[in-house]
Amino acid sequence: MASELNGIKVAILVANGFEQVEMTEPKQALEAAGAVVKVVSPEEGEVKGWNHTEWGNSFKVDVSLKDANADDYDALMLPGGVMNPDKLRLQSKAIEFEKHFVKAGKPIAAICHALDFDRCRRSRRASNHILAFIKDGSNKRRSEVG
Repeated sequence: MASELNGIKVAILVANGFEQVEMTEPKQALEAAGAVVKVVSPEEGEVKGWNHTEWGNSFKVDVSLKDANADDYDALMLPGGVMNPDKLRLQSKAIEFEKHFVKAGKPIAAICHALDFDRCRRSRRASNHILAFIKDGSNKRRSEVG
């Protein structure tokens, strides 16, 4: 499975309080499939996860949201957690970043509560198209995987 997503660049957009397992497990799967994954956040340096009922681990922020360019990525992943979408929808840069993927027809994986952030701006269905990349074993774009 190590080469199924070679060349695919995925941004994971998170704020403090994202559900940790909803970021770490998909991130590991994407990387195992060969994707280049970057954690993008409005937080500087590190972002803190939420582990079910308490604060979880801190994770390195690869790209600050203020410096992030959506053109640099092929897909977007939005982990859930109650706090993550609530915080992101208050950030105009986060909204613009996500809108770019929608307008460009790029895949967006919105997990659990992340649909609350995602559906605010989308009329088409939100689903885990990135996971379709892994299952399909190809580098097809969203419009081809559907």
